[in-house]
Amino acid sequence: MANSIVLFNAPSHLPTKLTYTNFTVWRTQLYSGLIGHNLLGFIDGSTPPPPQSIPESANFTAEIPNPEYASWHRQDQLILNAMLGSCVETIQPHISTVSSSKEAWERLLILFANKSRSRVMSLKERLLNNPRGTRSIPEYLQQMRAIADDLALVDNPLSEDDLVLYILAGIGPEFKEIAVALRARDTPISFDELYDKLGDYELHLKKDDPTHSLSIATANYTHRHNRTSPQSQSLYGNTKTGRQPGYLPPRGNTSLLGRPPNQQPSHNNGSHTVSCQINQSRTPTSKSSLYCRFCDRPGHATNECRKLARFLRENDVQTMHSVHSPQFTTPTANATTFHRNTSSPWLFDTGASHHVTSDPATLLSYSDYGGPDEIHISDGSGLHISHIGQGKLQTPHATFALHDVLCAPSINQNLISVAKFCNSNNVSLEFFPFYFVVKDLRTGAILLRGENVNDVYCLPSPPAPQAHAISKSSLYDWHQRLGHPSFRKDDVIAYFLVYVDDIILTGNNTTFLDSFVNTLDHRFSLKDLGPLHHFLGVEVINTTDGLFLSQHLHIHDLLHTFSMTGAKEVNTPMCNTSTLTLQDGSSLVDPTPYRKLVGALQYLSLTRPDVCFAVNRLSQFMHSPTELHWTALKRVLRYLKATIHHGLYLRRRVPLTLHAFSDSDWGGDRDNGRSTTGYILYLGSNPISWKSSRQKSVSRSSSEAEYKAIANSTAEILWVTNLLYELGLNLPRPPALFCDNTGATYLCANPVFHSRMKHIALDYHFVRECVTNGTLRVHHVNSKDQLADILTKAIPRQQFHQLLSKIGVTNGASILRGRVKKR
Repeated sequence: MANSIVLFNAPSHLPTKLTYTNFTVWRTQLYSGLIGHNLLGFIDGSTPPPPQSIPESANFTAEIPNPEYASWHRQDQLILNAMLGSCVETIQPHISTVSSSKEAWERLLILFANKSRSRVMSLKERLLNNPRGTRSIPEYLQQMRAIADDLALVDNPLSEDDLVLYILAGIGPEFKEIAVALRARDTPISFDELYDKLGDYELHLKKDDPTHSLSIATANYTHRHNRTSPQSQSLYGNTKTGRQPGYLPPRGNTSLLGRPPNQQPSHNNGSHTVSCQINQSRTPTSKSSLYCRFCDRPGHATNECRKLARFLRENDVQTMHSVHSPQFTTPTANATTFHRNTSSPWLFDTGASHHVTSDPATLLSYSDYGGPDEIHISDGSGLHISHIGQGKLQTPHATFALHDVLCAPSINQNLISVAKFCNSNNVSLEFFPFYFVVKDLRTGAILLRGENVNDVYCLPSPPAPQAHAISKSSLYDWHQRLGHPSFRKDDVIAYFLVYVDDIILTGNNTTFLDSFVNTLDHRFSLKDLGPLHHFLGVEVINTTDGLFLSQHLHIHDLLHTFSMTGAKEVNTPMCNTSTLTLQDGSSLVDPTPYRKLVGALQYLSLTRPDVCFAVNRLSQFMHSPTELHWTALKRVLRYLKATIHHGLYLRRRVPLTLHAFSDSDWGGDRDNGRSTTGYILYLGSNPISWKSSRQKSVSRSSSEAEYKAIANSTAEILWVTNLLYELGLNLPRPPALFCDNTGATYLCANPVFHSRMKHIALDYHFVRECVTNGTLRVHHVNSKDQLADILTKAIPRQQFHQLLSKIGVTNGASILRGRVKKR
């Protein structure tokens, strides 16, 4: 048997560690590994240990060690070692004293699969009181399924109907519509089908209100320490350069609270970023190693400084004695206070390894903590853990998740572990001279921003309804102090466009622009990339006559991503001889590539109005795409391959006049009979705005459909007119709108037609008012000259290429020559 011993170990056979929430998954992993190697009998007792000794063959009265038992014992210890290594540190003490794998398994069953009535009631209570909160649909459904599996483990299985009912009860108000529809079904829905439908609905919600995924861990964090005033929430730290708490110098070194002055945070690009070092040792620090940053004297920590306490009392500043109680005499790192308008504020602590709260009512969901573990604090004592749950941190501009929050009733304050906070939410915290930011590490988007007010970094206060009395004089004083947003000084004009952390600056005075850039560089950390070449994925090429905007690199990436680099080229993005419907073809097995490509093409339509209609039409099938829809979508890629060097050409010297073309395809959607609206707006000969979209309601005549398109075009024209006015550009004459429908054109100027069109009265009055007061002119145009026709339907190749250059799309191969590199 010695030669048949199986090397069973945790890293290769049990890669998923056992935690307090995944016993069912871990058990399946253990069972499958043991069954595969024919070792399950070691833990279930079907392979008992052989006798430790056997009689000697020569003399039956004497006994010798049994080699079979030695082999059995070695294999059993290998299994025990693997089980011990695949448990998290808080579970390992439960099985660290056993002598066999069978004993370890029995203890784990008692700990996680106790069939007592109290455990069954606790699991059912977790199902009932488990709202989704800020979790994603997959994460929420997986947790609910895990709880149901735990019930099945204790011989109290839950039917799928009951599980679906629990899920729909806690899914949240944003899923109310689909929850009502699912409850009204005559046939029961399975968990797998529910998973798909809720997942698709979540993607639909994210398309309208995109959110960020918060899952990637980071090792660098910014140290924050704050105090609360009646009007604001602040971040502060004590410094060596002054005596005032709440002061953090814009430039220079800042010492950590309670540490000697030689331990300094690092500074990168003008920001204060501290690499978080969590001290695993919980032994008390000697008095000689402490250093106060308020009075600049050794022997005590800043939180014990009497001068600081007296200063806080005199200045009516809220202290944090509950945080720096004797059990926190020597903190290993700073704690940051995030005060909210509650009786139990949360404190950010860079030394805490877990989130801790004293009241489980602050959590979204929680359950009993089954282990004997304790929370160890700096003086060596331990705090009892009663519950574990999930929570969230609500700020004015973002919501942050708090996972695996431990509830210790005897703790004085609610602590947030900075390490877990950054890991769970995939964020970083950075301080700059005049502000601080919380950034999403995946996208770089700013989730939270606070200002430096009187050398104090302030968190945004929660919004509260307020009433103000104002007068013209106060508004005048306000503008006198800050300057009007449309202020022009002498003949200097400067336009400043900001999108997150990308900036475009242009104007008519180079000296002023250089001075402005230097001022920004002095106050903020920025990099001047010189003349504009790329902005948000759009390549900008200056020519002697204007600007050429191209996204050929984006097209190249799409062709490579979807394996279309060798596809046959076509001359139009959509076929004009057939019309797509919702039920065409068989459903795609995996609709994700379809949705991903449609989203990428929507971004491409920023510079390619020629594909605007095709992308809009194909996006209407994102909820249930078929094979035919996928073929039509790949045709768009084939067209882009043939026109990869096409882009938008904007000329410099054009008249400052606005004119637009509006069109509609009456009843073009065969699924619901709705019409398609399309318009394109020009400044001179340059297209600056275009749209292709399905109308929200069915039109009963072609004139009605055209008039709805006119109303939408009018709204866009008014918005652009106001924007140009705010930029200081006055139009010499009112904008003109061209429509190829005679009835709709006459209706704009002739009130006699009003009685026939009462069902679109609001659109009528809106357009009619603009025509009457002279802000808009509506003219009829021949259908052959209707440029918006390319935005409402699939048209033949010859007509398509005739309109291509008229809507501003130009072949820029000669312009791009020398700039396009093989990738």
